[in-house]
Amino acid sequence: MSKPETKPKNRIVKLPYVPHEGQRLFHEDKARFRIMCTGRKWGKTTMLVHEAFRWLGRPNSLVWWVAPYYNLAQLGRRRFMQAIPEFAIKRENKKD
Repeated sequence: MSKPETKPKNRIVKLPYVPHEGQRLFHEDKARFRIMCTGRKWGKTTMLVHEAFRWLGRPNSLVWWVAPYYNLAQLGRRRFMQAIPEFAIKRENKKD
């Protein structure tokens, strides 16, 4: 006799992230579209990984990571996957 299938428990995931002032202003902005002009090493990728993670917690959400070059898109994807705890990943497409 097989065990009855149990539903996974909802878990709250807290990522270790403390935004600096500029990142905090970005996260608090309620505009539908936001454009930033910042320099190197400002923390854009880290900020957007955490922004994407926040949206994924909402019902029926869809998050896209768009970049002008493939290698930049891959960087964002790698950082995002590193930030997510293993229990939260059902499956991962590792083709690239």
